[in-house]
Amino acid sequence: FEFKKALSLSSLPMQWTDEYLSSNYGNLTVTLETAKKEDRKKIGFHSTIKKFIENYKEKSVYMTDSLPEPLRKDWSIPECLRCGGFTSSLFDARIWFSSGDTSSVLHVDQYENFHCVVFGSKKFILIDSHFVNAIENFNKKRGYYEMDVDRVDLDEFPSLKTIPWFEASVERGDCLYIPYLWLHQVRSYAGNEERNLAVNLWWSRFKFNESDCLSSGNEETRPRFLNEIVLKPELSTRDFLLDLAMNEQYLTIENFVSSLHEKIGLNEENARKMFAKLAGDDRKAVPVEEIENLEYEAVVALTNYAQELAEEQGKSDAAPFELEDDGDDDPIPPELKDRAIYPDYHDEEVAVQKTEL
Repeated sequence: FEFKKALSLSSLPMQWTDEYLSSNYGNLTVTLETAKKEDRKKIGFHSTIKKFIENYKEKSVYMTDSLPEPLRKDWSIPECLRCGGFTSSLFDARIWFSSGDTSSVLHVDQYENFHCVVFGSKKFILIDSHFVNAIENFNKKRGYYEMDVDRVDLDEFPSLKTIPWFEASVERGDCLYIPYLWLHQVRSYAGNEERNLAVNLWWSRFKFNESDCLSSGNEETRPRFLNEIVLKPELSTRDFLLDLAMNEQYLTIENFVSSLHEKIGLNEENARKMFAKLAGDDRKAVPVEEIENLEYEAVVALTNYAQELAEEQGKSDAAPFELEDDGDDDPIPPELKDRAIYPDYHDEEVAVQKTEL
């Protein structure tokens, strides 16, 4: 899982000092969380990078946002991800920036994850995805466990007495691969730099193309920067469909219709229209292999059609492949509804209010 020194210490991100970021990108707006100990029921706020840098060592704030586009020209894709299909399946890149001493909830992500530490260090607790539903108090809508990670009550979470787990220490320049749906809890430390900064890449699941790496020759050794890569969030539609198949060889219309109604509230008529768009008018099942091989343009068309159906049904305020808000005190932030068509279990992009540092 861990790639030691996957980032060259001479690479541009290693030059991301406070002075460099403030002078070159200080006017960019980013999202901040209001506490270093993650609480997914709290709201965040927007600030400029310059204002954040002026305050983050004195105040309890934490930058977590998609990596701003201007900064992507500095980020070189690690060599191990430059062939085989990774660069055509990237979903998002995110920046994590604080003065250290942050801690996340125990949670799962719906995407493959490659997390790289630029400054400071991080410690990860990792649990195999087979145990996702074995641990108590799982908030399925938001993809995390409602526990105090600093004071875990083993009477409330008895399963943790026996479930195996791994610990990974990730130092400056190291990267950690976290597989799809693996549970993880993260803590960050500032170290001598008095700051902690990391970038992670999320990508959609795909079949690794070994021949691509063999035929690339020395191409994968050439630095490829993130601004050269097209990020494709629509690929989450394909992941959603694969999950609906539930490890079967086919996705049937019956399973498709019932699942869409249960998960996102789409009525039967619109669900059948959606399936016809995917499978054609006459077929009652689609092979999983066919879904895996959907071209990006077809996925985009399917995504747009899902949006149209959702709007026709009066759900223009929600993304078509997103879990219903059940009316409790843990609503899905509007920003997430606008961005993703898959239930965004990573959910770091919290609801935003106007707040000054």
